[in-house]
Amino acid sequence: MQKKNLHALMHTSTHKRSYCANFLVQQAAHRGAEKRGNMEDRRKITIADVARAAGVSNSAVSYALNGRPGVSPETRDKILQTAHNLGWQPNRAAQSLSAAKSRSIGLILDGDPSLAAVEPYFMRLIAGVTQECEKNNYSLVLRRASTAQAEVPVIEQWIASGAVDGMILTNVEAHDARFSVLVDHPDFPVVALADPSMVPHLPTLFSDDVQACSMVLEHLTQLGHKSIAHISGPENLSHTQIREKALKNMCEQQGIQYTSIATDYTSEGGTAATLELLTRYERPTAIIYDNDVMALAGLVALRKNGFSIPRDMSLVSWDDSVLCSTVSPALTSMYRDVVNAGERVTQMLLALIDGHEAPSQKEKPYTLMVRSSTVTPHHA
Repeated sequence: MQKKNLHALMHTSTHKRSYCANFLVQQAAHRGAEKRGNMEDRRKITIADVARAAGVSNSAVSYALNGRPGVSPETRDKILQTAHNLGWQPNRAAQSLSAAKSRSIGLILDGDPSLAAVEPYFMRLIAGVTQECEKNNYSLVLRRASTAQAEVPVIEQWIASGAVDGMILTNVEAHDARFSVLVDHPDFPVVALADPSMVPHLPTLFSDDVQACSMVLEHLTQLGHKSIAHISGPENLSHTQIREKALKNMCEQQGIQYTSIATDYTSEGGTAATLELLTRYERPTAIIYDNDVMALAGLVALRKNGFSIPRDMSLVSWDDSVLCSTVSPALTSMYRDVVNAGERVTQMLLALIDGHEAPSQKEKPYTLMVRSSTVTPHHA
């Protein structure tokens, strides 16, 4: 009887030990899974998650988490507390990559490849950028893309590889495809050459195109022009939209007949748009071109069609490259110091790269260079 009881007791003890061991194994596995789950959750927390939870922008979170200026102490504390509560962890690999600077900045030229070789604006912009880069022992990495959408993989590659420390954004569009990748990487320094209203999330260097339009229109109306045409660049570009809206509104307010044609900045586009204007029932007496390349092409096209310039048509160009003063008649043009703009936008970008603030700035004011291509219309 004692043997049976002893055997039963041993069996019960063995069963209990086995049960306890299984329970402990299950609990350990559960804790391990829970720990792994928590670690996975932490890895999934992004800057965008912290920004949403704190009710601030991605850029503000980036500044706060990286100890950079640009946010108030109260906002910084709020962001840091939110990041802690969410379990945000820094990406050590990304931090190591960002710490090793390439001392290079990027600039992508988009649009027609043939235009990039002759467009005076970009040549002068690049001159200003490279000049400032050389002063600071930086290099300029130039790439070309056909469209803003085609720039996206280039930007992604730059960010992933650390090939450049930041970039200058040009030819900003409404609903720009590049914004999505830049918003996802707020640590990547970018300065845009665009009106701040078009890119509220980036620092910008911008020209006062509304003031420039007012100056051109005042000059032409004082000469007596009552029918004016505008041959612009691509209509999806932000500065095209700003100029177009300004000219149209000002002409309506002053009772001036106004028409416009959007094209692609090329000489072929300028020629085609000019010839189209000649088919209109009421021809303009003055044409405003958005760049010098189109203005020169328009001048040639008008002469081939028997027009005397400026007697039969006054012409105004934009940007005032050396081309404007060397042709006959010399072209009245809006001058902007593009070389200086290249220097200043580079200074802003290098400041961002070094962890400083770079508030948006306005370019030097336009100057209207009045030359021989604008006169009183002969029938006025």
